Amino acid sequence: MAKKSIENQIKDATKEINTLDLQIKNLQDKKRQLKQNLQQLTDEQLAELGRQLLTKMNLDSDDLDAAFTAISTLPIPNQGGAKHED
Repeated sequence: MAKKSIENQIKDATKEINTLDLQIKNLQDKKRQLKQNLQQLTDEQLAELGRQLLTKMNLDSDDLDAAFTAISTLPIPNQGGAKHED
């Protein structure tokens, strides 16, 4: 009788472990999806902030392209900066 009780306890514990494993997998999948959604929302928010800034500054994308082109042609002198030693 005691042996069957132990076998039942083993089966119950195994079943509970399997149930928990499934719940963990489901939670990990949900976490992954939420992270993807959060990244997408963050990207959308940044894009909207950029559009608002352009509107506020009365600029369009052509103005930005011209500005970045002009900046890329400027010589940037070496300011010395900090030296790193190993």
